[in-house]
Amino acid sequence: MHYGSNRNARESLDDVIAESPVRLMPERYVVAKCAAPPVGPGLFMVARDADEVTVIAEEARVPALKALEVEGSYRLVEISVATPSQGVGFLAAVSGALAEAGLSILIVSTFSKDYLLLKEDSVAKGLAALASLGFPVVDAS
Repeated sequence: MHYGSNRNARESLDDVIAESPVRLMPERYVVAKCAAPPVGPGLFMVARDADEVTVIAEEARVPALKALEVEGSYRLVEISVATPSQGVGFLAAVSGALAEAGLSILIVSTFSKDYLLLKEDSVAKGLAALASLGFPVVDAS
């Protein structure tokens, strides 16, 4: 995998990856387009822009979402980023490895973690692709 021409940037990215554990969350999730932001337990993320409200929630929450559209069968992969905002090309490396494995992903980032939504039938292949990049997979349950 090519991270750029700067050797120090590559070594730095490799270090960040090696120090950023990956964990598969046990729940199953949906991504939904909703008319209004829902409230309550089981919500992972609610994002609102000028055009829509997007919700990532546990599958069990679907009836309460009052969703306009729902895409299901996702698993959430948590990457605890060792040094947030320090790994130049971090998400490019992650998304590139998963694209090379033929996987479609959704990415959500917080200050110190990145989350990947993978379809249920792609989880093993996705975790293997991340491990091949050097990520420590600490819990694949």
